[in-house]
Amino acid sequence: MIAYIFTRIFIESFRLIPLWVLYRISDFSRFILFDLIGYRKKVIFSNLEEAFPEKSKLEINAIARKFYTHFTDVLLEGLKGMTMRDKSVYKRFKVLNPELADNYFEKGQNVLILGAHYGNWEWGNSIPFYMKHEVVCVYKAVPNKRLNDYMRGNRARLGMKQISMEKTGTIFNNISKPKFIILLADQNPGILKHSIWVDFLGRDTPCIHGPEVYGKKFNYPVLYIDFKRIKRGYYTAELSLLDEKPALLEKGVLTQKYMSKLEQVIKAKPQDWLWTHKRWKHKRVDNNILVDYYYK
Repeated sequence: MIAYIFTRIFIESFRLIPLWVLYRISDFSRFILFDLIGYRKKVIFSNLEEAFPEKSKLEINAIARKFYTHFTDVLLEGLKGMTMRDKSVYKRFKVLNPELADNYFEKGQNVLILGAHYGNWEWGNSIPFYMKHEVVCVYKAVPNKRLNDYMRGNRARLGMKQISMEKTGTIFNNISKPKFIILLADQNPGILKHSIWVDFLGRDTPCIHGPEVYGKKFNYPVLYIDFKRIKRGYYTAELSLLDEKPALLEKGVLTQKYMSKLEQVIKAKPQDWLWTHKRWKHKRVDNNILVDYYYK
């Protein structure tokens, strides 16, 4: 209860902070994390060096510095977004081509939307404003039930339905209205035995199996949603088709298409992906999986 109360007070305090002040706080936070503390610096530099072996140390350092600015921006924007007026969120986060999904809505079809922790995914709560489909996002619940319920309610105020990872099956049981189902599936899988291994940024990479399972089982059209920063405080989301009939694909092909698209996005602007996580902490050697094999 105490943790919930303090968290609510902390979040509500962002209502009083103008965005221009927020970005000054972000700049200072970047200085603390990058220049003084070196928060997860070893992981970030290791990831960047492995993903871009052709880049010099100066280039890697420049990307890392820009990433820390992006990272602190997104953290603070996420908190600010929970207190922003709906009109402000709509103004700062736009879906560029909702008609791509609308075509499937007119046919009464659900669509599976694959996204990533790239750009500002938190402000994607405004997506329902642009879509004809019912928008559903799969999320990971936080342990504190009061806080979890508060965050769910806050994020749902713009019309996005929230379904926890443990209850994803309920999405597909309810067919009252065509759904726009968002999965952010770019991080390291929790259960390795179900992982699908693909080539990603030049590395053998385990991926979450959910998109492939649902895509092939239900044969929904699969779209990629690209969150892009236009300038500080302004983002867009653009849809593109990955595959219309995933059930016809061989195992692993849909996941490879998804990760190849993400790779293309990252290479265009690497600083806007979430480099802090240990994305490649697993490696296959003679069918054995090694853990944390290059972050030590």
